[in-house]
Amino acid sequence: MPALPRGKHREFRVPALVADEDLRRWHDDLARGAPKTADNYARTLSRVCERNGRAPKDYIGLDIKEREDLLQDEIARLTREDKTGEARNVKKSGASWLAHNGLRLERKIRLPRIQERKRNRRQATPGELRAAFRAGDASARGAISILALGGRRGETLGN
Repeated sequence: MPALPRGKHREFRVPALVADEDLRRWHDDLARGAPKTADNYARTLSRVCERNGRAPKDYIGLDIKEREDLLQDEIARLTREDKTGEARNVKKSGASWLAHNGLRLERKIRLPRIQERKRNRRQATPGELRAAFRAGDASARGAISILALGGRRGETLGN
């Protein structure tokens, strides 16, 4: 497999990867369903192969344990770096490439749940709640009470 351009030349990564006939068939098959997903899977598979120093076809030639160990190690590394979304893409693209070659993941590789929504929200302290409550009119106080004390999400209030 030829060396793939790195950095700001991302648009060249997919054409260089699909220069191989088998990779092109896999990419084209995925692109018939979702072109952006096909490009994303191709870039993800390319990055994983670069990090491991292997071509995608070399990955297929490994025995089951070694192949799944490489995939599991990559997913664990990304999870430790708090890149759960990318780890999910690595698993999906790897499984798709294996399925295209008549193989499948034998081992169940678990991924943590993505908790971005919970991570970005925090509960107001009593002092912050008091200050916000004093600053608002009757309508705002009602909304603040429902959100802070009623267990509702912001999307449920409407306009």
